[in-house]
Amino acid sequence: MQPNGISIFNNLKIIHTALLIGMVLFGIFVYTQNGQFIAEIEEGDIFVYIVPIVAFAAYFLGMLFFKKMILRLKREDSLKQKLEVYQKANLVNYAFLEAAAMLALVAYFLKGTALYLVIALCIMAFYISKRPTINKLLNDLPLSMEETNQLTK
Repeated sequence: MQPNGISIFNNLKIIHTALLIGMVLFGIFVYTQNGQFIAEIEEGDIFVYIVPIVAFAAYFLGMLFFKKMILRLKREDSLKQKLEVYQKANLVNYAFLEAAAMLALVAYFLKGTALYLVIALCIMAFYISKRPTINKLLNDLPLSMEETNQLTK
């Protein structure tokens, strides 16, 4: 991988890890401050609608924006351009997921309802599965054989 390619990909891995750590630490903080795990949902609780809708929207919109950004790439684009777009596409996806997780954690903090904490944990688990790897990069980007060889060396 070229030095620029290495730095772009490593930066993406660092950003992914930092965002995950932030979500986990905020989740721990919220849980220790609230400490409740209420299985019942309050009548009139607006979060019971907002949190799941935002979670599903984050999942689908993140994937949609990711695919749209990647599909704009051409095989003729430089490797650096492809990696920069890949990084941006992933960051958009991460932003959607993190926003949904944070909303779920705030809802849990305010209401103590277990559903919101479970939704936040599910989002975080999915976020972990989005960790950038070379194999995912090779599958997602339209790379030439030469570029593939550069990335796998």
